Amino acid sequence: MTFFQSYLLHSISKYIFYIMQRDKKYLTSHSYSNNVSHYYLTTHRVYMQKVGLFLLLDMNSQFKLCVDAVGSDFPSKRDRFFLYYNLLSLSNGLRVFLSCSTNELEKVPSMVAIHSCVSWYEREIWDMYGIHFDGHPDLRRILTDYGFQGHPLRKDFPLSGFLELYYNERLNSIVYHPVSLVQEFRNFDTASPWDYISNY
Repeated sequence: MTFFQSYLLHSISKYIFYIMQRDKKYLTSHSYSNNVSHYYLTTHRVYMQKVGLFLLLDMNSQFKLCVDAVGSDFPSKRDRFFLYYNLLSLSNGLRVFLSCSTNELEKVPSMVAIHSCVSWYEREIWDMYGIHFDGHPDLRRILTDYGFQGHPLRKDFPLSGFLELYYNERLNSIVYHPVSLVQEFRNFDTASPWDYISNY
């Protein structure tokens, strides 16, 4: 890490401390990965736009590029969905992962007003996980069909899906059928009829 990056990291740490002192609800946790110059910030979903706007507009941070936005699902937790925004400061050579957690019923403020490139990322997260982004200008499916039922990257989504989709050449159209699978596939029976052979 260069002297400038360490100085910048120190100034960002001061700003984060300032934010947490001003209102402890803004950031719930923060950490730093020293070997790759990455900062990890966790905030409440209500304050995602405020923290993102601060990181964009502040002269010492200038995280002007949102490289990616992803989601993950942990059904055992109360707020099962986690959102991660990958923000990059080209002028400073630092990266921030801004994250929050939510559930099926709560809306997350959209970051499209701050970073316009996030529009397709949030549409993909909506399509795959069903996380609703409040204030998104065009929140509709982007990877699955418009009549698709459910959100396929949720852990409680059935592996076989709900409908089978294929193109019928005789009808020259796409045909939907309910999924019909053998019972062994649905049960995922992993028991083996073979006896265990010990190592000799």
